Amino acid sequence: MNQVNPTRVNIRDKRLEQINYGMQSNDTTRLQYSAKARSLANAYKKWKGEMIGINKSNAMEAKRVYEKKFSIWVKENPERIKKYGMLLKDFDALYAKYKPYAKVQDYTNEAANAIEVLGLAGSFNNLIMLAENDTTSEATWLAACKARAEGVKGFFKNYDTRVDKNVFIEMMCLYRDSIAPDNLPGKVKQWDNRTTITVYADRLFKKSAFASQQKLLDLLVTGNKKKIVKLRNDEAFALFAEINNNYVAYNREIAALQVEINKTMRTYMKALREYDVNKMFYPDANSTLRITYGNVKPYNPRNGVIYLSSTTAAGIREKYNPADEDYATPTKLISLIDSKDYGTYAENGELPVAFIATNHTTGGNSGSPVLNANGELIGTNYDREWEGIMSDMHYDVNLCRNISLDVRYTLFIIDKFARCYQFN
Repeated sequence: MNQVNPTRVNIRDKRLEQINYGMQSNDTTRLQYSAKARSLANAYKKWKGEMIGINKSNAMEAKRVYEKKFSIWVKENPERIKKYGMLLKDFDALYAKYKPYAKVQDYTNEAANAIEVLGLAGSFNNLIMLAENDTTSEATWLAACKARAEGVKGFFKNYDTRVDKNVFIEMMCLYRDSIAPDNLPGKVKQWDNRTTITVYADRLFKKSAFASQQKLLDLLVTGNKKKIVKLRNDEAFALFAEINNNYVAYNREIAALQVEINKTMRTYMKALREYDVNKMFYPDANSTLRITYGNVKPYNPRNGVIYLSSTTAAGIREKYNPADEDYATPTKLISLIDSKDYGTYAENGELPVAFIATNHTTGGNSGSPVLNANGELIGTNYDREWEGIMSDMHYDVNLCRNISLDVRYTLFIIDKFARCYQFN
């Protein structure tokens, strides 16, 4: 948590800064990158929310105190010392080895893979291998070239070389400066500073075929296998391949370490069940089908701020802004809200929209039905509030809330807004 999330947040900060700067330059670039920026911001906000929640709930310190008490318990018995005396030290040693490899993983995924031209170059790998294979039939080859040409057109439809070059410089500076020199690909080791990287970027975006839609389409239309194979020597493809090979090599190291971490974790869990006999342990249900329960409750995320347990259509009206695509509510819906034409779905004259509860949910639970104590459908789960997103790692009943759409609002939309009727 102290390394991975701050690293990812910092990288996306830099990347989004360059994308947002490019989007401000003209409407075309804004349209090309608006969806990309929103997509990037989604995970970025999740990681920040996890950090906020972990710090707010003091989870790290609580974990340290728990481990200290566990260590005292182990030392009280010679047999326990024999079985569990080295557990925490084993974890420290394994994660010390894991840490530099994790940096390679994170900076490759978040920084190097953020460079669109390198991703495009990598997407040609299969085509190049087909060209190198003497047994590839003519029909297969032509179909592959045609499919790749369509992919190229789709790529350049939402691509700006100026934005990508600026992203390249920022991301490669982070990549080079953050990974230990011994863990860097050979080409990247040769870059002394930002100026060197900028000069390299200028040359790559000027000469690489992958920075030009026309050059790639010309190659694919002719279908010349020898010329396609020569793309391996293209600056963009060569850099992609070197970074990717480095990533794969360190992923093997991570996989081997993960096996040892998992073995140690199994022993640790066995020890915890002996130590904390009154605690009810449960399996890791993240990303699985689960049933969870809780109560509809407000919460206090920080000093002076209280979030009520439910919202109404009045909030939709307050946020309504035709100039903001996030709040450009259909005029028909606004009209229904203004006239309070809620049909049978109102409660005390107001239309319920959403509510929060203490249910412990995780990724993949969106769309799940929410039932009351009588087994009646009352809503649809769709999100978690920001401060409680860390519940995958640490659940705090005072902070963690899932967010559900009230079924009365769902029925209102179907009935009053969409006018969808079912006739028997």
